[in-house]
Amino acid sequence: MKRLLESDIKSLTIKELIKRKLLNKDSLIMSELVVGNFLRRVDLAFTYQNRLIAIEIKSEADSLYRLSGQLDTYLQYFDKVIVVADSKFIPKLISESPANIGLWELEENTIKVRRKGRFQQNVSKENLLDFLDVVDLLKLTSNLNFKVDRNRADLEQAAKKLSKAVIKSAALKALQRKFREPTSRFLTQTCSDEIKAEDLKLLSRFQDQKSFAEESRKRNFDFWNNLDNYLVSLKSFAESV
Repeated sequence: MKRLLESDIKSLTIKELIKRKLLNKDSLIMSELVVGNFLRRVDLAFTYQNRLIAIEIKSEADSLYRLSGQLDTYLQYFDKVIVVADSKFIPKLISESPANIGLWELEENTIKVRRKGRFQQNVSKENLLDFLDVVDLLKLTSNLNFKVDRNRADLEQAAKKLSKAVIKSAALKALQRKFREPTSRFLTQTCSDEIKAEDLKLLSRFQDQKSFAEESRKRNFDFWNNLDNYLVSLKSFAESV
C-alpha cells in the first residue's frame, strides 16, 4: 500500500472533521499556522464554537522526537490539541502523552478516535495577543482612555488591561480576517467526500497572489519563447532573400 504523506493525512483529517460535524460554514481552517514567536508551525488548526483547536500530524515516516516540545507550545495557545498519528505510534502516545491531548489513530485510509482529549481554560492573555497583528491591536486598544503608542510592545501592554474574554474575541476576529477567504474558497471548491491532497493549496492565504505570479511567469515565458521563434523565422527569411 502507498505510504501516506502528511498532505494525504491532512486531507483525510479534514474529511473526518467534516464527518464528525466539527467543521461547518462558521468554522475557520488554518493550514501551517505559525505560533510561539514563529518557532512552531501547526500542521492544521480550526475553530469550533469559538474555540481554537490545533492538530499535529505524525505520519509513518515521522518520529516523535520533537512532539513533546510541540505539544507544550500548542497547549499555550489552543483550547485543545489533537495528535493524528500512524498506528505504530499510538501505544507510546497513549502511555506517554498528556491525558488532555486527543489521540486519533491513522490506519490505512481510516481514522479512529483513541482518546478524545479535553478542552482547557488556561490560555493566557499574552499568548492570545500573539494572534493579533499591529492593526488588530490598534483596533482593540482604540477605545482605551489613555494614550497608547503605536509600537507593538506598548499596544500589547495596554491590551492586557482588557478582560480575557475581550482579547479572545479579538483574537478570533483577527484569525477571521486572515483565514475566512481561504476557508470559504476551500469549502466551496471541494467535496467533503473527495478532498484530495492537492486541494490543500486552496487553504493558502496567498493563493491568489501565487496564481497571479504563476500566470505572469507563464506569460513572460510565452512572450520570450515566441520572440525567439520570431527572430529565428526572421533570420531564415533574411538569409533566403
